[in-house]
Parts: sequence; structure tokens; C-alpha cells
Amino acid sequence: MEAIEKRLEVEKQLAVARELAGALDFVRALECLEKGRLCMKKQFSKLAAQYDELWEVCMSRVTAAKKAEDKREKKAKLELEKKHTMDLVEAGKILGIEALCREQQVLDRAFKKKSLLAHPDRNVGDVENATRKFQRINAARDAFLLAIEKDLKDHTKKVQDDDESAFEAVKSLWRAKGVTSTCCLADIAETFENEDAFQKLSAGARRQAFAEYQTKIKKEEAEILKREAAKKKEAFQTMLSNAKDKKAISSSKTPFEHLAIVFQLDPRYRAVPDDDQRKDFFEDWRWHEKKKKEQKTTSLKRPPEKNDHRRDHHDDHDDDAKTNNNSSRKKYQKKTSSSSSRTRD
Repeated sequence: MEAIEKRLEVEKQLAVARELAGALDFVRALECLEKGRLCMKKQFSKLAAQYDELWEVCMSRVTAAKKAEDKREKKAKLELEKKHTMDLVEAGKILGIEALCREQQVLDRAFKKKSLLAHPDRNVGDVENATRKFQRINAARDAFLLAIEKDLKDHTKKVQDDDESAFEAVKSLWRAKGVTSTCCLADIAETFENEDAFQKLSAGARRQAFAEYQTKIKKEEAEILKREAAKKKEAFQTMLSNAKDKKAISSSKTPFEHLAIVFQLDPRYRAVPDDDQRKDFFEDWRWHEKKKKEQKTTSLKRPPEKNDHRRDHHDDHDDDAKTNNNSSRKKYQKKTSSSSSRTRD
């Protein structure tokens, strides 16, 4: 009873979640699915698959909506900053500095000097006008701070781009010179110390670039070895399949050591350097051959289809006719041989 109640609850939550998803309320749909998961059991495999499918759809829609919302907020923030940001030329005139100034100390000194003069507490007789001037001075300072922050970001991005280009240049240089994954940075430093791409990087950047290069080269070397092993395995098993005594070799009674006697001069056998690897290839081939035989025997044991009954009947009739003809021919040959022997006598 408990399992039935839980199943009904799960189906109910799934139906509600589908309705909410149809109404584009994906957040509440996810909440319903979460409630349904609490009642989920291992036996409800079909329902679990439906839950997972709907969960992925809702999550993708929620994520897309969140990204779009973040994009809109960022755009609105930038527009607000542009709206309230003062022109640097005007800001420079207010603070008494150049528009191209990006030094924090110069900006702080100019702001302190102007803000003290225009502070409302020091201009009690003309508070309204002093407040307006003080606000403009603050706005001018904010404009310069935004410009300094933007220039810093641009500079950081440029440095990162330069570092990346230098990384790629030195990696391509190592690849062209044939540096392998077993090499050490200290060993190759003397070889590449006069190269421009190598000199541009600091010691830490060189270590990082070489570590990335080594990781990539190791993966490539592993892939090459994997492909070569697959080719060797295919050639080795083709050799076994094309052998004259294939039936004897594929037998479970044949020991692995027998292969060394039969194929010791074959280059495909010698291409596999390790006996353990040869044994693995041999056992794998023998297992596949056994499976093929089993499939063949099961197909032969299978009863004929209805459409083939008439054809099989005709074939049996033809076989009977052939046997009758053969027996009559033999009787005729016996009679002729006996009559010829009598005439001789």
C-alpha cells in the first residue's frame, strides 16, 4: 500500500510539473519535481526517466532565463554609468588636472584640495551653491576612478593576451624542435635560451607553459600508442584467422605456447613485443571465434519459417528422385556386368 501511495504521489507531482512547465513557470515546476523525488523508489524506473527528462528541460530554461536577466542587468548598469559619468575633459577642468591623468595620488590631491574649498560646512553663507559644486567635484572624481579602472582592465587583458601568445609561440617552438614529454625544462633551457619566444616569458611562466605542453604531449603520445596497439592487435588476430590450422588453434585445448612454434617467423607475431599482450590478443580472438560458432549452431538449429515449407518439400522431393535414379542406375550397371560375364563364359 505504501508503495502504491508513493507512486500516486510521484505521478501527481509529475503531472503538476508538466502543467507548470507548459505555463512557462519552470521554477515552480522544479520545486514539484524535487518533491516528487523524495517519494521516488528504485522500482519506478520509467517515472524516474520521465522526471530526469523534464528536469533537464526545466533547468536549461531556468539557466537561460537567468543568463538573459544578468545580461539585461549588466546592460542597464552600463547605461546608467554612461548617463551619470561626466566627460573627462569637463572633470579635469573641475579638478584642475589633465584629462589624460591616470595617477591615483595626483587625483587624490586634487580632489582633497577642491573638496575642502567647496565643502558646504566651509561655505555657510552660500550652502546651496557650495553643495552643487561639491557634488560636481565628487562626480568628476568618480569619472576619473572609472577611467583608471577601465585602463587597468584593458592593460590586464592585454598582458594576458600577450602571455597567451607567448605561451603558444614557445609551445609551437618546442613542438617544432621535437621536445618529448620525458624531457626536463632544466635540460632544454640552454637550447632555447637565445630564442625570442623563450626570453619573453618569466621563469614561472616558462614552468607553467612547459607543464601545459607536457600534459598535451603525453595525451597525444598515449593516443598514438593506443592506435598502434589496436593496429597490432588487428594484424595479430588476422594472422590467427588466416592460419591453415585455424580449427586446431581456436580449440580450447591448444596452449598459448603453440603459437610461438607456428608463427615465430611471422612479422605480425613479432610486432607484438610482450608475451602477456600476445596471450591477451589470443584469448580475445579465441573467445570471439567461440561466440561465432555458437551463433552459427543456434542459427542452424532454428526451425524453418512458414514461407520455406513449400520450398523445403520440393527440395526433399528432388532429393528422393535423385536417390531413386542413383539406385536404378546401380542396378542397371550390376545387370549389365553380370550379363557380360555370362557371355564370356
